[in-house]
Amino acid sequence: MTAKKKIVIVALSDLSRDPRVNRQIDTFKPNWEVTVLGLTPPVHEGTIFHQIILKPFTLWHKIRKAVGLKCRQFEKVYWNDFEPESVNSIKHAIGDVMFDKVIANDVESLPFVFELFPKTAVFLDAHEYTPRHFEDLWKWRFFFQAFKQYICKTYIPRCEKMSAVCDGIAREYEKNYKVPATVVLNASPYRPNIPVRPTDPKQIRLIHHGISNRSRHLEDMVNMVKHLDDRYALDLMLVCNDPTYTQTLRRLVDQTPRVQIIPAVAHQEIVPFISQYDIGIFMLRPINFNYEHGLPNKFFEFVQARLAVGIGPSIEMVKFIDEYKFGIYSATFDGVDLAKTLNKLSVEEIDTMKQYSDVAAKKLNAETVMAHMLQAVDSSEI
Repeated sequence: MTAKKKIVIVALSDLSRDPRVNRQIDTFKPNWEVTVLGLTPPVHEGTIFHQIILKPFTLWHKIRKAVGLKCRQFEKVYWNDFEPESVNSIKHAIGDVMFDKVIANDVESLPFVFELFPKTAVFLDAHEYTPRHFEDLWKWRFFFQAFKQYICKTYIPRCEKMSAVCDGIAREYEKNYKVPATVVLNASPYRPNIPVRPTDPKQIRLIHHGISNRSRHLEDMVNMVKHLDDRYALDLMLVCNDPTYTQTLRRLVDQTPRVQIIPAVAHQEIVPFISQYDIGIFMLRPINFNYEHGLPNKFFEFVQARLAVGIGPSIEMVKFIDEYKFGIYSATFDGVDLAKTLNKLSVEEIDTMKQYSDVAAKKLNAETVMAHMLQAVDSSEI
């Protein structure tokens, strides 16, 4: 019997809430011996797990980090985030194990990966475009942009291959860092048992779900409802990342008829829960490079829930709506414009788009997408 190849998946994230990394584990576990390094254990059993422990983010730690960043002491700043005993403990636990491949999630994991696995071929899943991640925020540009650029310039060329969440981001990495990049969409698992529900002509239910993040300007979707006809109502299912912004949003919602904020459900429950709605809504102003090329989990969750989809003219999402016909998009990122587009829809058109989502769900799913990643990682190229 041939021994399984060994792969280690590294992510500096909470693995109980990281669907992309958990999809990687799902993909490789059947035929590989999988070891996982992360801040918390993954949701899967049957994998070897080692915990990465970061230092508490105290005021003193923040001050030291800010000074180090402005003095361009980038390596020192990076390693000062880790508890040394944690790193040494992982090194000891791994010992002389020889891995066939490493998957490094996010560019920020690369120095850690090359320190612990200097002789192993590295596949970087960059997710989004790190050098311009929050370029709309002056604090990020002032403190972090040079640091992120340093990590990219120093470590990405050492990777054998990489992936990103969409075509625009993958091509930007290839152009700037000369590493072959494949696209691994944030597609969710295929849900064969979600029905296509007929739309009630008197009550068309809109849903948006995700984090309550000021940069996403969720108020655009709330204000949009003021310009929709009386058939429409919007629910915002939000995870609170910014309490101050969420409170501001709540005050706006309280003043806006036919909009409400509802409690978030567990990630694995999102698709069946939102399938009771009619149209998934997402307006994302292109205020930075990653938002300009936004192609998030929720977009594919709308499809698996067999919803019609309504968006602004986001480059990457528009490509899929043009190809698969399961939604509409406005000409601009003005909520009034999207409202006008929605107001023109008949119930029959919405139901037709739902049927197209049902067709697309069979192709735009994690099983199909992750097969491409498995092939890329397992190829002779790396």
